[in-house]
Amino acid sequence: MRLDESNANAYLNRGWFFTLKRSPDRALENLDLAERYCKSPRTSAFIKSNRARAQTLLGDLQSALNLANEAIELLPLAEFFCTRAVCYFLMGDHEKALTDLKKSITLDPHELEAYWYKAKILRLRGDESHAMELEQKVVGFEHRFLF
Repeated sequence: MRLDESNANAYLNRGWFFTLKRSPDRALENLDLAERYCKSPRTSAFIKSNRARAQTLLGDLQSALNLANEAIELLPLAEFFCTRAVCYFLMGDHEKALTDLKKSITLDPHELEAYWYKAKILRLRGDESHAMELEQKVVGFEHRFLF
């Protein structure tokens, strides 16, 4: 698909799509192009967060963590704290992951991924009842459409 070459958001969205498809190399190609045409700190923060997600797929967790930190510095959104929490989770630092998941949920009580990872950590700690409570809570959320 051919994109408007001056539209950073088009490349950002396509990069996000390839991250979801677990194609980090293709995601990073598109995020490189998004960065080339980026004109705002907000877009730059989203690019960094998406780069972090792609880096986790490549197994480069330290680079992913650095990018997530940069995204939060530019724009402290719930989803960026969740991205950093994923990095900490994959690095095995569940305390820091929980701290960021709590921050993510405070900023956006409907950040579903934050609840999912929080429940996963609770299960790893043997706290099945609290994990199930979190899952029951999000079942009742109204769906937010991405498109």
